[in-house]
Amino acid sequence: KNGPTKWGELSSAWGTCSTGSMQSPINIDRKKVMEFDEEPLHWKGFEKGTETGSQTAKEFYDGKSIALGDLTGPVIEVMGFSRYLKDLPASAVHRHNYTLKELRIHTPSEHHIDDQSFAAD
Repeated sequence: KNGPTKWGELSSAWGTCSTGSMQSPINIDRKKVMEFDEEPLHWKGFEKGTETGSQTAKEFYDGKSIALGDLTGPVIEVMGFSRYLKDLPASAVHRHNYTLKELRIHTPSEHHIDDQSFAAD
């Protein structure tokens, strides 16, 4: 009903989401990786020297992935940026907070780096 399989139907501008070939799983070609001088991601709730990073979770294995669910954090603060507007000051960019709800580890890896798969991702 919702989710990535339906994104191409939400807008004609997003049709590639249904027909494109540059979707998950992906292969990261390290020769083409661009580095940015941006602020690092900040995890709130895992501050050094505190106990706030400890919590319980429900775990399961579905034959393809290990998942930890029913999480209540931490919160990651993400600052949007544009690779086309490198001179845009950080003060002009909106920040978003996202709360981690589930952690999923695919085994074996779905994605590749330089055409190589790994035990998990």
